[in-house]
Amino acid sequence: MNYKNTTHAMIYKTFLINAPFKFGKRFLAATYLLAASNETWKRAKKAIHDKMINFREIDRHGLSTYGYALVTMAQDIYENTTHINLFDISDPYLISDRTLDLIIGALIIAREGYPATGVQKNFE
Repeated sequence: MNYKNTTHAMIYKTFLINAPFKFGKRFLAATYLLAASNETWKRAKKAIHDKMINFREIDRHGLSTYGYALVTMAQDIYENTTHINLFDISDPYLISDRTLDLIIGALIIAREGYPATGVQKNFE
């Protein structure tokens, strides 16, 4: 899996390993994006309740463009909404190449689930 940096990988993998739940694919994908930035992860943690994310609880005021894109794309994947469309994603002035890589990684996780995260965990 392609992580933004080692901090992103550590935050995300630690969250998954320590969670007592088996998460759905969309949840895995959304939290992958939210964990890509300390700024978004700090805000998002408060909105994660067991196996659910309440995006209305994530304060988006003052987020960088990058942070806003991460939160909004995470919401679109998780809730099957279209706040960010394909035209937006293809615009390099709105979505950087690095952010596009993360979005593609999230889509792979949404498709494949745990095997795409790099986290091996047994559930009983």
